[in-house]
Amino acid sequence: MVNSTQNQTTNTSTPSINDDDTNSPIHPLFLHQHDHPGFILISKKLIGSDKYGSWKRSIKIALNAENKLKLVTDEFKEPTVNSIHRAIWERTNDMIISWILNTIDE
Repeated sequence: MVNSTQNQTTNTSTPSINDDDTNSPIHPLFLHQHDHPGFILISKKLIGSDKYGSWKRSIKIALNAENKLKLVTDEFKEPTVNSIHRAIWERTNDMIISWILNTIDE
């Protein structure tokens, strides 16, 4: 008798991103309804250089959870000025900058 689980295959590949589908939640340029410039991404505020390593790690984790880390690391490239995605990239980039600034003590 053949074990039925031997014939099953697992699909561990990640979904591919359609570069044109910025309305897809898996697209790095997609902004959720809850995203806004005043959003507090992490509770830790960076004060001077004190605990920078911990703050940096927290920011990277939070940006990755929001699917925005690729924009910060330049893994998702900035569109050209004439690209149809330029305006949404600028909006998303500004949102990320706001989130980061919200975690830095004045």
